[in-house]
Amino acid sequence: MQCRPLIVIVVTALLQLTTGFSAVAQDEDANSHTQSWLTPDEQAWLRDHPVLRHGVVRAHEPFEFVDASGKFTGLMSDYVTIIAQRLGVELQTVEFDSFAELANAMRDGTVDSASYLPMWREAQQQFGWSEPIISMPIAVFGRPDTPLLLEISALAQWRVVIEQPSRAHEIFSRDWPELEFIEVASTRDGLLALRDGRADYFIHNVFSVEYERRELGLDTLKVALQTPYSFDVRISTSLEDAPLVPIINKVVASLSDHERSLIFDKWVNSRDPGAVSWRRALLTGAAILGAIIVVLGGIIFWNRRLTREVEARTRDLAESREAMRALAQHLDRVREEEKSRIALEMHDELGHSLTALTMSIRRLGRSLKKAAAPDAVMQTQLDELLQLVKQASATSRRIMSDLRPSVLADLGLVAAIEWLAHEFEEHSGVRCVVDAGDFDSEPPYETSIALFRIAQESLTNVAKHAEASTATVRLQEKSGRLVLEISDDGIGITDDWLSKKDSFGLIGMRERAIAIGGELHVLSDDKRGGTVRVEVPLAEKAAASFAVA
Repeated sequence: MQCRPLIVIVVTALLQLTTGFSAVAQDEDANSHTQSWLTPDEQAWLRDHPVLRHGVVRAHEPFEFVDASGKFTGLMSDYVTIIAQRLGVELQTVEFDSFAELANAMRDGTVDSASYLPMWREAQQQFGWSEPIISMPIAVFGRPDTPLLLEISALAQWRVVIEQPSRAHEIFSRDWPELEFIEVASTRDGLLALRDGRADYFIHNVFSVEYERRELGLDTLKVALQTPYSFDVRISTSLEDAPLVPIINKVVASLSDHERSLIFDKWVNSRDPGAVSWRRALLTGAAILGAIIVVLGGIIFWNRRLTREVEARTRDLAESREAMRALAQHLDRVREEEKSRIALEMHDELGHSLTALTMSIRRLGRSLKKAAAPDAVMQTQLDELLQLVKQASATSRRIMSDLRPSVLADLGLVAAIEWLAHEFEEHSGVRCVVDAGDFDSEPPYETSIALFRIAQESLTNVAKHAEASTATVRLQEKSGRLVLEISDDGIGITDDWLSKKDSFGLIGMRERAIAIGGELHVLSDDKRGGTVRVEVPLAEKAAASFAVA
C-alpha cells in the first residue's frame, strides 16, 4: 500500500516527459476539433481573440493558487488548461493578491477571465458567468466522537466554526441569523479548532475540508449533517468577452465523467500525508528518477499499465450505466402498470359513482316536475348540478385516457396515434396531420405503448417550444423496421437544448426507444423546424436482437 504514491508520481513524471512529443499534434488537433462543434460566429470570435488573459488569485488552495515555482496550479487550473487547449488559444495568467483587485482588473479590461472569482450579488450583472464547473456540497463536520445532528437549528447549542469570508458564511449569515459562529480566516484554522477542542463543529464545503485534512494528516472527520447548500465554482468573463461563456460551457459539457474523475482524484484522492512524504523522498533521489525516465522500456511498461487501468475503469463505468438503464426500464414498466391500475380503479369506482349520481339527479328532476307546485329555482340548481357532474365525468375520462390510453389496447397503435393527434390539435390549436400506413400485424403492446409515449412527449414539446403552426406524425414500415416521425414547421431545436444535461424529456424518449431495441434521432433545421425519428425493428427481428444480447 505504501508504494502506490511513488508509482503515481513516477507515472506522472513519465507522462510529463512524453508531453513535449505530443504538444504540436495537440495544437494541430485543437483547431480542427474547434471547427466541428462551434458555431461560425464562435469560431470567428476565437480567431479574433487568440490570447486569453486569465486572472488568478495567488493563494486559494486547493481550487487555484500559485506554487513555489510561480506556476498557476490547483483544481481549476486543470479545467482552464483543458479549455485553452481545446479552443486553441494561448493562456496568459495574471496574478493578484485579492478578489477585489481581480474584479477591478476585469472591469477595466486588464484581464479577460477568471476561474475562482466569487459570484457576489453585485458582480452577477457586472461579468459573464459560465455554468457551474464543479459543485461541492456544504456540510457540517465534527470529530468522530461528536453526535450527529438532525437539523441546522440544532447548532444553536454548540460551538460552531465558520470561515470568513466563504460561501458557507455568506449563506448561513443570510439564512440563519439567529446562530452564533466562531469566525476563522482559513479552512486549516477551522480544522485545527476542531482538533484542539476549541470548537465542536465546522461548516464548510467538503472538497476544501478533505484536501486540508489530508494535508494536515488529521484523523477522519465525521459528516454530522448534510446541508441543502452547495458551493458552485464558475468561470467568469468581462462583459466585453461574454461571447466566451457559451464556448466554455460547451467545452466543459464535452468532458467525460472519466476526465472529471481524474482531475478530482489528482487533488483529493492522491494527496495524502504518505504521498507528501514520498514526494520529498523522490525529490532527494532525483538522479534515480532521471535514470528511470530515460529508460524507454519503463515508459512502455507504465503506459501499458495505465491503459489496462483505464480500460478496467471504462468497463466498470459501462456496466454501471447498463445497470442504471435496466433499472430505469424496470421503473418505466412499473409506472405504466401503476397508471393502468389507477385508471381501472377510477373507471370502476369513480366512474360508477358519477353515473349513479347522474341518474339520481335526473330522477330527482323528474320527481320535481311531477310535483303539484314545481320549484323553478330548485330545478335550475338541479340542472347546474347535473352539468357539473357531466364535467367531472369528462375530466375523469380524460385523466383515465392519459393514464391508460384504452384506444391503444382496443384498436391498436394507428388508432391511438390518430386519437392523440386529435386531442393535441383540440387543446393546443396547432394543426396535426397523421400519415400512417397499414401493417401486416400489430406491434407488441410494449412497443406500441413506448411509441405512443414518445409521440405524446414530442407533441407536448412542439406545443411548448416549437412555435409551429403544423405538426405531422408519420408511422410507416420500412425495410423490416417500424419508423415513427414527429415533425413540425416551427423554429427548430437549438444545439444548446440538445446538449443540456437536464433535458429529461429527450432523455426519457431515448431510453424508451432503447428499451424496445430501437434508436432515436433528433434532427433540426431553423428553416424547416424539428423532427424526432424513432426506428424500431419489427417483432421477429426485435426478438432476435434481444436473444443475441
